[in-house]
Amino acid sequence: MFRHRLLKAERRFRDRSDPLALPEDILYERYRFSSEGIRYLIVLVGSYVGNATKRSRALTVAQCVCVSLRFFAKGTYLHTVGDAENISKDTVCLAIRKVVAALNTLLNMFVVFPSFLPTQTVKEGFYQHLFA
Repeated sequence: MFRHRLLKAERRFRDRSDPLALPEDILYERYRFSSEGIRYLIVLVGSYVGNATKRSRALTVAQCVCVSLRFFAKGTYLHTVGDAENISKDTVCLAIRKVVAALNTLLNMFVVFPSFLPTQTVKEGFYQHLFA
């Protein structure tokens, strides 16, 4: 029984610094957003992304947004984003999933798709311009 405790590996917590504490040029290089833009996104998706858990190592909304922005900006694998941010691949996946779900919920606030009539007008105008 005691031997099992001796063999059990000690948990190591990785350092996760505040991503918004970085200089503006590094923020833009990593996330393709300014600090103001990131703060706006944090406020926008905060109620959707916030953690209900009382665990001490849960990601903050700022970390979730920054991890997602880095994934979108770089288009790399989850392992690469996780290694750069000192977060596991599974945590990166969950953070991106939360942020994408929040952005999908808010999509209609920012994107307006044309109805049938404007679409038809554009098609006819394009056809007339092309073959006139």
